[in-house]
Amino acid sequence: MHKPTCLTSSDTHINLIVHKIAQHHDQRAFRLLFDHFYPRLFSYAKLILKSPSLAEEVVSDVFVKVWEQRSRLASVQNLNSYLFIVTKHQALNQLRSDSRHLSFSTDPYFPEQSGQHDDNPEQVYLAAEYAHVVQEAIQKLPHRCQAVFKMVRQDQLSYKEVAVLLDISPRTVEHQLAKAMDRIRQAVHQYTNCQDTRSYLLTAIKHCALLLLFFA
Repeated sequence: MHKPTCLTSSDTHINLIVHKIAQHHDQRAFRLLFDHFYPRLFSYAKLILKSPSLAEEVVSDVFVKVWEQRSRLASVQNLNSYLFIVTKHQALNQLRSDSRHLSFSTDPYFPEQSGQHDDNPEQVYLAAEYAHVVQEAIQKLPHRCQAVFKMVRQDQLSYKEVAVLLDISPRTVEHQLAKAMDRIRQAVHQYTNCQDTRSYLLTAIKHCALLLLFFA
């Protein structure tokens, strides 16, 4: 049986592996990346969390996110720094989450994470529709703009950290994030206008139905 080649620390080798993952969705390359970085990321997370089990969970979540968002790897200039920064933020989020007893985010751009749950089926449906509109708008962002948005808003990296990882200036990060937020607001605004129109039409139809019943 062929034994997988070990991943070396050379930039050329790592860049080749990243290319295979980002462009060709190569699971074997991803496994090499996982085996190479996992021990160090696990040790780093354990230093922060003081818990092997939590550290294992956090690092596993990091790699799940890396695989799910593998196309973003092509934008990352320093993978080593990126993985350690994301692991640090994930671990700190875990600590904050524990201290708040798993309280929810109220980020208006990610309403599905909000703690404001409603048993009203219509409200639940509208919240799901709203979340879908936001996620669809994010997916339609230009590649670099989307990478910046996800690193800042989802990975919670600072402008400076994103600038280093993408090899751009902090000012460019700020500009790209503002551009992303503006496009998402436009998408939400269009959706809201459509909802208002739909609500108006439904009300008109109900009134017409009542009139027809009255005069029948």
